[in-house]
Amino acid sequence: MTAVGAPIRLAIADDHALFRQGLKALLRSRDDVLVVGETDRVEGLDRFLEGTPCDVLLLDLQMERSAVDEIRTAARRVHVVIVTANEYSDEPLAAMRAGALAGSVREADRQRLTPRELEVVRHVAMGLKNGDIARQLFISEETVKAHLSNVFGKLGVRDRVELALHALRAGLVALHPAPGERHSESLPRKS
Repeated sequence: MTAVGAPIRLAIADDHALFRQGLKALLRSRDDVLVVGETDRVEGLDRFLEGTPCDVLLLDLQMERSAVDEIRTAARRVHVVIVTANEYSDEPLAAMRAGALAGSVREADRQRLTPRELEVVRHVAMGLKNGDIARQLFISEETVKAHLSNVFGKLGVRDRVELALHALRAGLVALHPAPGERHSESLPRKS
């Protein structure tokens, strides 16, 4: 731990480069927090913490896989604060039980997208092709392509599969509808 008056040494583990950059930019103006390192992977998190002396680890729960298993080990070394985009997941509670001290639901992805872009994302996650999405939303196929291009840039994904996985992880779509949510906004149930 740092001495009284010394800045809090913060390490960031999040696979969204834009989020990490934004957070670092926000914290640069503060004298009481110093970002000492960052990683975009859960794999090797223990080694990262060994080589990055810090007081607090800000940890995205869903990177290339769930980070819940790493929290118990990390919490022995540093204070762990979790960030998640999925408010309906059981993972934040599991993370707290594993030793995380605090958590935050990140709404950034939902806020960055327009309502129409969110509709397109939901339809992509359901497996619809551009032409089908265009017919469902009463827009042209070119407009669907334009929306997808915008979404890819905003979310930092490269293709439809990565978009669908990101949408699930970030809570932009759900496997099953949340109470009061229309079923068309969820992925179909598997039999």
